[in-house]
Amino acid sequence: MKKIINYILGIVFLAGMSSCGSDWLDVTPQTSVASDVALSTEDGLQVALNGAYRQLAEHWFYGDRIIMYPELKGEDMQCVSTGSRGYAFYSLTQTSGDQEVLETWDSGYELIHYVNNILGAIKENFDSSDSNIAKIKAEALSLRALAIFQMTNMYGKAYAISPSALGVCLVSEDDDISYNPSRSTVEECYNQVISDFKEAINGGLSSSITNGYINKWAAEALLSRVYLFKGDYTNALSYAEDVINNSPYQLYTNSNYASVWGQDFQTESIFEIYYDAQENVGSDCLQGIYNWDGYAGMVLTEDYLSLLNEYPDDVRHCFTNVGNSSIVNENDEVVPAWLTKFCGAGGLNSPSNVSYNNLPVIRLSEVYLTAAECELEDNSADAALPYINAIVTRANPNNSLTASDVTKNRIIEERRRELVGEGVCGLYDILRTKGASGTINHSGGWHISTLNYKTIDCSDDRVTAPIPSSEIVNNDNVEQNSGYSN
Repeated sequence: MKKIINYILGIVFLAGMSSCGSDWLDVTPQTSVASDVALSTEDGLQVALNGAYRQLAEHWFYGDRIIMYPELKGEDMQCVSTGSRGYAFYSLTQTSGDQEVLETWDSGYELIHYVNNILGAIKENFDSSDSNIAKIKAEALSLRALAIFQMTNMYGKAYAISPSALGVCLVSEDDDISYNPSRSTVEECYNQVISDFKEAINGGLSSSITNGYINKWAAEALLSRVYLFKGDYTNALSYAEDVINNSPYQLYTNSNYASVWGQDFQTESIFEIYYDAQENVGSDCLQGIYNWDGYAGMVLTEDYLSLLNEYPDDVRHCFTNVGNSSIVNENDEVVPAWLTKFCGAGGLNSPSNVSYNNLPVIRLSEVYLTAAECELEDNSADAALPYINAIVTRANPNNSLTASDVTKNRIIEERRRELVGEGVCGLYDILRTKGASGTINHSGGWHISTLNYKTIDCSDDRVTAPIPSSEIVNNDNVEQNSGYSN
């Protein structure tokens, strides 16, 4: 109960730290005495940090759109109809005036401004060598890094395609309320993310399990993901191996795999966003969009199910479900297209109270697959083999690979099978592995037949989200992405 109360207080408190006006983000931090006083105590800092975690979990950010975006633009999940939430992402028809584009941008920058207020107060009023203050600062830095990383991936080109392209605006605790930044490059944004995560890892994060909060292992696992997306396999492997070898997290087993979904804080969940009956985003949640007892707007594609069906005894069939689906294959057979990973209290077969289901930000399975890819790229298939087999054999104890089976494509396929619906792979793996010459396919199966863009090049402007037109109006220094009008 104490955590719930603190989180709610954090939201109320932070609401007083932002204002609506004509500034470039409409979320300029206040400099009022009330905010200064509230951030003058350690308890006040902690309440503010809790509120920042709630902002991360907000409806338009990790509550759904940050995860939906790469899933719907990728090849493993799709909208059910033209009226489904996220349809503009799926159909590649988003515009600079879309609410989804604006709200996700605003939510991310609200989080960044909240965090910057905390960091600024610590710099001005506290001794950062104090262990409690250092921990708050390190978690705040990690939240800022995660927000910048996700927004750069959404509003900027993939690092593998164009690191010199524009990413997002970088703002820090040192910038005053009159600052009108321009967009930094994707490379500059990644450098800031890496810097923040490294400072956090070295600066006071807990090495114990801290359910619902970022600890050292979460920051290292996320930094490993950042380096992987950047194509820096050496650094990605270093952080991945530290998490695998030294963290307290353990892979799910084959026998318990089907029972972990819907349960909070299981053994391989390194960082997940906490929701319950008091703290959730309601009916607009991602979990309800995935399941038939909510908005029921997203299903697995035929391409994904075909990939999974290559191994009929794979345990991951447990989270594909027929439900009340009318999705049928070419033989008019109803297929298990619903993804029930986020099934709430009802379990995989009967999702219920799905909005209370926590959402994973990073799991140990991903870290193993990162290590496998990095070993293959930097060393050898033999070195990659134990990492990918940990996931392959967990999925089916009678299945294992040999070194000759380990290819880049095989590892990417395993990432798709394991991480579908979690906002990790989808579009982002396609872009970083296929590059500008690659294509994205939204045709065949039960894809909506009226899509204008059934196949699109990875270099196409539509692959990247537009900058909200209102932000360009509020700040002349913000430049729109190619292919979009203001």
